[in-house]
Amino acid sequence: MVSWQVKPEESGGRMDKFLKKRLKSAPDSFFYKMARKKNLLLNGAKCTGKEILKSGDEIKLYVSDSTIALFSGEEENSSNSLLKEASLAYQKLKGIEVIEEDDDLLFLYKPAGILTQKAEKESFSLNEWMIGYLLDSGKVNEESLNVFHPSVCNRLDRNTSGIVICGITPRGSRFASKMIKDRLVKKYYQCIVKGNCKLSGDYDGYLVKDEEKNISTYYKIESDIPSSSKKDAVPVSLSVNPLRSKGDKTLLEIELKTGKSHQIRVMLSSLGYPIVGDPKYGDSTGKGQLLSAVRLEFPEVEEEEFRDKYSNLVISHRPPFELRP
Repeated sequence: MVSWQVKPEESGGRMDKFLKKRLKSAPDSFFYKMARKKNLLLNGAKCTGKEILKSGDEIKLYVSDSTIALFSGEEENSSNSLLKEASLAYQKLKGIEVIEEDDDLLFLYKPAGILTQKAEKESFSLNEWMIGYLLDSGKVNEESLNVFHPSVCNRLDRNTSGIVICGITPRGSRFASKMIKDRLVKKYYQCIVKGNCKLSGDYDGYLVKDEEKNISTYYKIESDIPSSSKKDAVPVSLSVNPLRSKGDKTLLEIELKTGKSHQIRVMLSSLGYPIVGDPKYGDSTGKGQLLSAVRLEFPEVEEEEFRDKYSNLVISHRPPFELRP
């Protein structure tokens, strides 16, 4: 038998994920089987394994020491690898800024050219930099990383700059991810497009992504979607607000209502106004893609534990470009 007590920083995480951090090699089915057989108990009572944990909760797992050793054997190597990656990323990646932080959430500015999450084993991303920053500031340590890995909650394309929300604790990550999933956080971008843009107001439609080519196609109405692509089509929506024009360029503010891959880029291009510096969707001029996530607006928060910190919170950052009158 082995037992664990939930620490304050682990509060808000799901029980199965808590166990997975400690018994890395165990399949999910193992935990659910143990719960069914009452070999897995939460505070001495039967559980499903999907409960949200609170500080002080006690988890007991009635299995042999050899089973524990078998399923936890890779944990130390995994932890050491993460520590090295985070430390290197924190040293090597430049231009990332901390906008605001508290005990649960961290708001970062990601420059263009940096991945939000790593795409290859050898690459570094904002996610590793963030863990390196938290290690350097003392907010996490090797022991806490064996329990929970802080992670980014929203993604930006590699060549899109802007604000990224990161969950430091399980409860912070759960809160931010739910707010984003339920589309309760308003997300605003600024971009410079080619042409004297006449767009204004809401624009809807459907997006189909070709995963192999990593390119998306926008369709204004459902009947335009080829029958072979209908099953992959997802509804999309955004709102356009022109801020100013100069010559053959226009600065826009975009409220992104659905966050799909390449959505702003492909929709604006299909509507006749490609983003400056975006060769994938129609413009190869300039020294970079002029698109940035500039503002997040939180609503009135209902959850009592987060209400005072995040109700009507606004996080903003200036874009790294401008279009002067």
